[in-house]
This record gives sequence, C-alpha cells and structure tokens, in this order.
Amino acid sequence: MTAHALLAADHPLATGSHVSMEALSACNLVVTDQTHSWQHVLDLFNIFGLVPENVTRAHSFEFQRSLVANGFGVALTYTRPFGDRSYDGLPLVCRPIKQVLPPQRIVLAYDQRYPLTPAAEAFKVKALEWFSERQTFSSI
Repeated sequence: MTAHALLAADHPLATGSHVSMEALSACNLVVTDQTHSWQHVLDLFNIFGLVPENVTRAHSFEFQRSLVANGFGVALTYTRPFGDRSYDGLPLVCRPIKQVLPPQRIVLAYDQRYPLTPAAEAFKVKALEWFSERQTFSSI
C-alpha cells in the first residue's frame, strides 16, 4: 500500500491531480497518535530531506479525518475508508503523492496455538502471495 494525501475539499492543494511532499511539508500535518504510524509518516518526509513545519497528533484515524476536513491541516495516510466524508459530514479529497513512496509494511499475526479456519488459511496464503510481490519499507 502506498500513502496518499488527505485534504479538505476546499484546501488549495485539493485542486491538483497529485500533491508533492514539499507542498505537504509546508502545511500543518495531522498524524494519528500511534507511535509507529506518526514515526513512519515523518520518515517518509525525511527520505526527501523534508521536515513538516507543524505536526498535530490526533487520537484516532477518524479524528484525524475530521481535523483535516475542518481545515486544521493535511494528512498522509494509507487508509481510505469507503466514502470521502468525515464523520461530521464534511467532504475530503484524496490525492496521490507526486514522488514514489515506499509502501508501508503490514504484519499478519495470528495465534499459532489454534488452527486457522479454511477461510483464514486461504486469506493467509493469498496475502503472503500478494505482499511478497511488493517492495517493503524498512524504517530509517
């Protein structure tokens, strides 16, 4: 999975077909307050020698989306739920990032003391196959 920019519909960067990391770094960046998540996002900026001017931490993904929709900043996120509206009904815009970003590492975990159901085993096989064909991100 690769990251995309999350913007309020009326944000100036929302009018373009894509967004550069430089442009995002000049905005207030809203990150989720989960250590590995915000560190990874800041590492993505660091790859290009950038440091966001301001960083605001949100306690949840939905709070992050709400802050962005209400004009308190922009976000760099991998998650895109169905529908481009925040919980309070304001529109959000997703734009691809101009630069090529490494995809985020995803961990598949399960309790090996219990056998997987046939459906779970099939999912595991497909997930491992799909992700083995993609580049992973190793933290800087």
